[in-house]
Amino acid sequence: MAKLIKTHPKDLLNLQNGYYAHFVEDGIAINDVKTYEPRHRVSKINESSNVKTLRLALNVLFTLLIFTAIYITDFIPLALLMFAVLYDLRNVKRINLPVNKSNFIPFVNIVDVELIAGKLGFNYAQINIKDDQGKMSLKTLKLYDSESTWERARELFSHLKVLKPLNEKTKNISGLEQIGIDEGISYAIEGDKLLYLENGNFDFEREDPYKYFRFITSLGMFVLIVTSIKKLIDMINLHQYSVVDFIVLIFFIWLASIPFRLSRRSNPNVINKSEIKSIEVEKKNVLIKIKGWFNIPFIIKLNKKYISEETIDQLNRFYKG
Repeated sequence: MAKLIKTHPKDLLNLQNGYYAHFVEDGIAINDVKTYEPRHRVSKINESSNVKTLRLALNVLFTLLIFTAIYITDFIPLALLMFAVLYDLRNVKRINLPVNKSNFIPFVNIVDVELIAGKLGFNYAQINIKDDQGKMSLKTLKLYDSESTWERARELFSHLKVLKPLNEKTKNISGLEQIGIDEGISYAIEGDKLLYLENGNFDFEREDPYKYFRFITSLGMFVLIVTSIKKLIDMINLHQYSVVDFIVLIFFIWLASIPFRLSRRSNPNVINKSEIKSIEVEKKNVLIKIKGWFNIPFIIKLNKKYISEETIDQLNRFYKG
């Protein structure tokens, strides 16, 4: 009977899916128990899967099915299903290597490791692997959401001398004037720029959360406009002038205004003074309008519930100063 060896906590990484990564004498074993056994040392380091190609093929197939369904049913709003393809392609573009299938990774096959701090504490260790045939592949360890797991991962990979230098994610904003705009959220004034701060930190890697959503809502607006035009043409050609037909047409036009408004929303990481077109105070919101598409501004909406008159004065001084 195989001897069960319980891995010491300092050599064990907790993973998000309930699995563990055991740092043993000659490699990393990944399993669902806290013990390391000979069966966990089985290496399939030469096996990998080209996930990127497979997902691209599935996205192409799904796109063809959507447009085939539109052609058969003549129901144009089905094009909104394209948002699923766009969302997946956003993730696919980040995959640049085949995914390694082995649950035992010998140290000698590890080229380097990059620790990535994800959103909401979901962090990753991306292990670049060179197999016995010289082929490169990738193994991603999704680390458990805790500061101790992150620190342990940094220590373990640093000890192996394979850890890439951690990129500085935050900026020192001490000494900068800050403008509070929400609970835990503020802007820091750095020259002619407003820096978006969360809990007093400026994250270099943060992106405008509406960046990709804007494309999807614009696609939805286009689909609804085409649907409205088609409905109008049908009304003219088929002499459909009933109240119901007019109500349907007006409904489509109204519906198109929703993605139009949403497509203009913005919340960038950095706002340059030169990009601000105006700052407007409404009953419930303060609107910062910045340069957008075709002279139509993007809108940053700030809730007046968290904004004082002093804050509005600070924003105006920055804009007009």
